[in-house]
Amino acid sequence: MGGVLGQGQRLSPGPSHKGNGRMSWSLLGGCGCGGTLTLAACAGLLLITLRGGLPSAPDIPTPLPVITVAPPTALPTSAPATASDVLINDDFSDPRRSALTGEEDATSRSAFADGAYVIEVKDANTLAWALTNGDYGDMAVEADAVVISGSAAVAGGLIFHYQDSRNFYLFSVSSDGYYALEVLKNDTWQTLIDWTQSDTIKPAHNTLRVETKGSRITLKANGELLEATQDTSLTAGDAGLAVSSFETSKVTLRFDNLRITRNP
Repeated sequence: MGGVLGQGQRLSPGPSHKGNGRMSWSLLGGCGCGGTLTLAACAGLLLITLRGGLPSAPDIPTPLPVITVAPPTALPTSAPATASDVLINDDFSDPRRSALTGEEDATSRSAFADGAYVIEVKDANTLAWALTNGDYGDMAVEADAVVISGSAAVAGGLIFHYQDSRNFYLFSVSSDGYYALEVLKNDTWQTLIDWTQSDTIKPAHNTLRVETKGSRITLKANGELLEATQDTSLTAGDAGLAVSSFETSKVTLRFDNLRITRNP
C-alpha cells in the first residue's frame, strides 16, 4: 500500500523551547494526506514536513549541570516480547513487504537504499517523518539511526502516539549528543524533557527506543536508559521515524531494523 504526499493545514507557531543554553525551536506548516482519499488510502508512508525555527546546535555545547538519572533497575522491568507481541519487524531488505514506502516532494525524500530506509531533508528548519499506518497503545518502538557522512547538524528520532499532524510525541536525538522529548498537542508544542546531554549518544550511529506503559514514557539509546517521565496527553496512535534539520539544509539519516512490539 502506497504513501501519499499532499498539502496540509499550516500549523500555528509553537512556543520557543530553550534548554540549558541549547537550541530552541518551533514548527510551522506541513503536508499530509490530500485529495478525497480516506485514511485507509493513506496506508504505508506518511512523509510530512513541518517548517519552523530549528536553530542549529552550537559547535561547543554550553556546560550543563550534573543531571542525576535513576538507574534502569529503578524502573519497572518489562517481560521479553514474545512472537505474538511483535507488531512490526522491518529490516527494509524488501520494500514490497515494508510498512513504509518511498516518497519525495520539494522539501524531503524517503527511499529504500542498500537494505535500509533513508530520509533526506532538503530544506533548513524542517521536520520530516514516515509512519507505519498502525494504531498502538502500550508499546515499544525501536530503530537504528545512522547519520550519512557529509550531513550537517541533524536530529533523528521516533514519533509515537501519532493522532494527526497536530497531535503526536517526538523523541529526538541530535548528532552532537543531546536528546529531548516533546508533545505536539492541538498545534502547540510542549516540552516534556528539555534538550539534555548524554555520553550514551554517539555522533553517527544510535539505536533509539521508546517504551510506553499507561502514562509512563521511557527513552533509551544504545540499550541504556536516558530518562523516563509521565504524560497523559496521548495514549495511543501511529508510530514512525523522524528527521529534523536545523539552520543548514541537506541532512540525511539512514534507518534500519524498525521494530514495534506490544508492551503488556
